Amino acid sequence: MADRFEYTVEGVGDFPLDMLRHDCAYPADQESVAAITAGFRWAASRKRSRETLLVRLVSNRAPTSERWRAFGWIVTASRPELEKRGSP
Repeated sequence: MADRFEYTVEGVGDFPLDMLRHDCAYPADQESVAAITAGFRWAASRKRSRETLLVRLVSNRAPTSERWRAFGWIVTASRPELEKRGSP
């Protein structure tokens, strides 16, 4: 069994892409991918206002909340789940 962490980050503007590498995380769904790209400066100026973005992420380890905060984003929800290998 491996730990699986699902969490949500919230922020405005550019999404800190390096946090995906740092926390070994990836978007949990297509809506989160869209929110990440909408936060890019080039996309934000064309598609949407500087509204708060919510991005659901998945990782094999807990998020580093303090580092997210340093980028101006906060971890608003976090829950570890156990992934059962070989379960139907």
